[in-house]
Amino acid sequence: MDNSESLISVKYVGERTKNGIMDARTSAEALIGFDRMFRYAISEKEPDLKNVNFELPVRIRKGSWEISFSGACQIAFTAYISGFFLKASQVGFQETGTVRNIGELIKWCGKAVQYLIKITKHIGTLDVEGCEIGSNTLSGVHVEIINGEGKPLLVPVEFLRFAEECPRNLLENSVGIIEENREMVIETSDGEQVRIQNKEKGIYLPELEEDDMDIVLPELKHGDNVELVGKITRTNEKEKSVGFFYGGHTLTMKPESGNLEQFKSQIVSPDSGHIFSEKVKVWGRVEREDAEGNFKYQRPRIFFSEIKSIEKMPRTLFD
Repeated sequence: MDNSESLISVKYVGERTKNGIMDARTSAEALIGFDRMFRYAISEKEPDLKNVNFELPVRIRKGSWEISFSGACQIAFTAYISGFFLKASQVGFQETGTVRNIGELIKWCGKAVQYLIKITKHIGTLDVEGCEIGSNTLSGVHVEIINGEGKPLLVPVEFLRFAEECPRNLLENSVGIIEENREMVIETSDGEQVRIQNKEKGIYLPELEEDDMDIVLPELKHGDNVELVGKITRTNEKEKSVGFFYGGHTLTMKPESGNLEQFKSQIVSPDSGHIFSEKVKVWGRVEREDAEGNFKYQRPRIFFSEIKSIEKMPRTLFD
C-alpha cells in the first residue's frame, strides 16, 4: 500500500472550507472529534490499545479540510504499539497478530463509524437499541433494520452492536462544527463515503436547541392536545420513550405518567411479521418549550396519555 493512501479520512467540505481552511477553534473541535471517534472504536475492537497514543496528521487540500490515518501513520502506530507491548512484556498479545494487522484494525474502525452514521440516519435517532429488526437475516452475520417508512437497511451484526453500545455523544465534537455550507464526509480505503449534512446534525446533538434546523411539523403547537395516527418504530425502556413515525418524521413520545409497560399490548404488533404496531392512534400533549417557557425543540415531543393500536389483525387460513 502507498504510504500516502488513507485508511480513514474525515473531511469537511462545502463553501465554508473551499480553500481548505477552518479557524483554530473549529479545527481543534474536528481533531478532538476524530480522536474520540476512532480511539473509542479501536478500544472496542482491541481493549488493550485503549491508552495507546498516536498522531493524527492533518492534510489540507483544495476544496476540503481533511484529517486522515494514512499508511505512513499505520507504520508509526505499529512501531509504537510494538514498543509499548515489548516494554509491558505482553508478548502473547503480539502473537495474536494484532500488531501485524493494524491496517485491518483501522479499516474496521472506519467501517464501524460509517455504519453508526448509516444506522442513525436511517432511523433518525441515536436510540439504536430500540430499532425494529426485520425478519430477513443472513446466517446471523447481517440483520435488517426497518425504519419508520418501512425501508430496510442491511447491517453486519458486529456493527449494529457497536452502534448500540457506543456513547450517545461520540460524534458530538465532529458533528457540532457542521453548518449550512459545511458538511462532514467519512471515507474509507475502499472509496465508500458516508456524510452528515447540516439538516441531519440534530440526530447527533439531541440536546442542541437546533437553531440551524427547520421547525419540524410547525402545526403542532406547544401545549396542544392532539390525536395523531402513526407508526411505532422503536422503544427505549431506559429512557421510557417510544419512536413514533408521523408526518414523515420520527418523534419521541413518552407516557404522561407511569411507564411503557402499561401500554405494551398496544405498542407490540399482533402480526408476527412485525415487532411494533404498524398503525396506532395516540392522544397526547405537544411539548416544544422548556420549564421556563423558552422555545427549545424544533422537533416536537409528545407526552401521551393513551395509545391504541388500530392495526388490522392478520388474516388466517380460517378467515
